Amino acid sequence: MFKKQTVLLIFLLFFPVFMVGVTNYLVDPLQIYRQSMLDQPFFWENQRYQNAGKIKSYLIQGGYGSITVGSSQSDCFLPHDIEKMFGWPKNLKLTVDGSSLSAQAMMIEESLKVGGRAIKNIFWGISPHTLLIDDFRWNATKAMPHYLYTETVLDDGQYLFSWPMFRNSINIIYGKKPSRHWVIKEKNNLGKLNYWMTPKRIIKYTEFEESKLYKKLFQNFNKTAFLESNLHEPDFRDTTVGSFAVLHLLEPIVKKNENIQFKLVLLPRAYLGLNGYGEKGLRNYLLGQASVVTRLSQYENVKIYGFEDTAEIGGNLAHYRDQMHYHSGVNYSILKSIQNSENRLNNENINAYLNKSYNSIMKYNPVMDYENMIPFRLKKEQNLYEKTLERKIKNG
Repeated sequence: MFKKQTVLLIFLLFFPVFMVGVTNYLVDPLQIYRQSMLDQPFFWENQRYQNAGKIKSYLIQGGYGSITVGSSQSDCFLPHDIEKMFGWPKNLKLTVDGSSLSAQAMMIEESLKVGGRAIKNIFWGISPHTLLIDDFRWNATKAMPHYLYTETVLDDGQYLFSWPMFRNSINIIYGKKPSRHWVIKEKNNLGKLNYWMTPKRIIKYTEFEESKLYKKLFQNFNKTAFLESNLHEPDFRDTTVGSFAVLHLLEPIVKKNENIQFKLVLLPRAYLGLNGYGEKGLRNYLLGQASVVTRLSQYENVKIYGFEDTAEIGGNLAHYRDQMHYHSGVNYSILKSIQNSENRLNNENINAYLNKSYNSIMKYNPVMDYENMIPFRLKKEQNLYEKTLERKIKNG
């Protein structure tokens, strides 16, 4: 009798746990094990988790032959623009917001494990400040669920027996949105996933100059730097700055995959923020980019592009909602420049690029030029922006 009661008790204790695991496996909210049966499934906007499902269930089945990696600065590169401009096969965006180069390298390596020879091209948008991290660092505030990227299901307990994920599964069963951070997308149109040009964000581009961040940046702005007499000639010969990231993260991937064509793009920040780095800080920031060029331009499967010297972008605060994030039109403008073979960096022009960038930033005088700004990528985005800006001007 005692044994029967024990068995019954154990069963009652573990049955709910068992049902949570079975439900999460069958519904599979992140689509780790299979694509959703829905034509327009739910996707989680947390890329660290959702990218595992995109890689495992969509990369091969979706016929993708190229990928885009990077941080939030790369979110608004639309895959169909990349495909059309560069003549690349179908492109899957695997950006990770707030990510280090370690996380971005992981996206590439996991994609190649699954996609293998199918991957022909990689677009890597590099935020230059990440080149200055001298270790294999991950974002300390946002855990990377490595267990979701492994082949075996045996280490997926945190996913399968997760109560929050179970609630998501139940909502999906009833056709409800799991939470506000989940969105519905068509399976064959994942390019707009984590594309951040929402109405709320577009409006923020007209508010940057009024923000606390703007005031803080302006306080740090070196008001005497743009006087040439105060500038020292920078020394860009230090090859150790940024070398860890290049030697341990970028070069191994490039070297190991000589059959894949890489476009490495050094993305621009707002000059107002960079000016606050001071002469030494800005020098190191630019030296990180120099390390990429001097070390990787030797590889025939790599093309490197830099946009820090393009004052039309970084020098106009109208393009930014903070010191890093520009709008979708800048992403598109960068792609057009690459398509036209502009802004290519190599050992012959890297010093000129560094000096031009340095001088443009240190001599910078804050400008917010709405009339000459690059338009947003999509017409509806531009229309909303113009209407908001007109309303703001009218209201004083």
